[in-house]
Amino acid sequence: MKHLVKSIVVLSLVLMATHALHAQVASVSVTAAFAPNGRPTSGGSASPSWPGYVVNATNALRGQSPALDDRDVDPAAYEAVLTPISTLEMIYTDFNSWRSSAAPSSTWDQLPAAFDQEKGNRIHFGVQIATDGTTDFALHDLSWALDSTDETDYFDQVGTFAGANYSNTRIGINYGPDHLPGGGDDIIYDNGQDGGLKVNEFTYVGVGDGFLSQEPAPVTNNADIDATLRTLLEACVDCTFDFSATYTLNTGNGAQPVIGRDTIEIYIEPGFGSDFNRNFRLDSGDLDMLTRQVADGSTDIYFDLDRVDENITFNDIQIAVKDLHYTYFGDANDNGVFNSSDLVSVFVAGLYGTGPTEAAVWSTGDWNGDGEFSSTDLVIAMQDGGYDQGPRPPQGAAVVVPEPSAGLLTLLGLVALIYSRRRSS
Repeated sequence: MKHLVKSIVVLSLVLMATHALHAQVASVSVTAAFAPNGRPTSGGSASPSWPGYVVNATNALRGQSPALDDRDVDPAAYEAVLTPISTLEMIYTDFNSWRSSAAPSSTWDQLPAAFDQEKGNRIHFGVQIATDGTTDFALHDLSWALDSTDETDYFDQVGTFAGANYSNTRIGINYGPDHLPGGGDDIIYDNGQDGGLKVNEFTYVGVGDGFLSQEPAPVTNNADIDATLRTLLEACVDCTFDFSATYTLNTGNGAQPVIGRDTIEIYIEPGFGSDFNRNFRLDSGDLDMLTRQVADGSTDIYFDLDRVDENITFNDIQIAVKDLHYTYFGDANDNGVFNSSDLVSVFVAGLYGTGPTEAAVWSTGDWNGDGEFSSTDLVIAMQDGGYDQGPRPPQGAAVVVPEPSAGLLTLLGLVALIYSRRRSS
């Protein structure tokens, strides 16, 4: 009986010790974030914003406010991935580029000067590990794995930090004798110290990856990215896949590994949501590009939203207008409503009735993609029934399509008359 009681006590102590060991490793938290290209390619260099990004990322992972947080203003800004993203956010290069744009392109020209020397973008999975201060671990105890669920397992990789050192991207902190962070006796490892040194806290900007755009003999840098995007579209139609990173910390002493993971969703779809000019918003510039492709009889997969016949047709315009931009035919400025300001702007552009000699696009009145602004476009706009109706209602909602009002017809007549006379004077 005494032996039985002793065995139970010993087993209880073992279980308590094991439980305590698990409890002492407070967290392994993983966060996916957008990042500039910190990985120099062959013959290239990293994005100059990478050092600043590292500071902002490690601060953010530790729960401190990063110095910069607006990626539209500064490439070093830190922003976590919270929603599904397109591959436009994951193109990195050995030439100057940012978010899938390079010179020559209108989007690149509109970027602030701070982006001029950037080298594209990747996704990094940052990790923050902390204990209660009484348990320590080493960088050498950490391993990682990237995984993607696409058909080719494109991003699948594994690795360890068994031979790595601490650095400015892999920061270890030993809390010192008081076992408390910030007590004045902390030891920070961030400059080449041996990765076997024990720490109580660890911050890492994270492993990451993206799609290298390095096409053979491109005409321009922007054409290089165009070719990469088209290759992705050809390989994966209406494709959505998961991209994840898993970190495993082996604390030793027979304890179970502690695991942290984050997963994001990536989509590859025709036209990348119809953001053809790649400025990360849907606007009339996208529809201008699409109507021009239809008028030219294009077969470019980049604009083929329906992926039905390998031709860019009026059906692709319908998909963009109704299902993606969520507006009406006639909304020349693509602000979500079709009203008198749109009619005035297209007639001011002066292309009504000029025929094919002066090519029109969406913002100048070509709403059917024939390259002209004519009565046909006005009929299409009236038939769509959106004039002065406000934003297009959600799909499936009951919609009453009104007959063209007398006011609209009168306005069309007056505006057309005014600007036809102005052109002839």
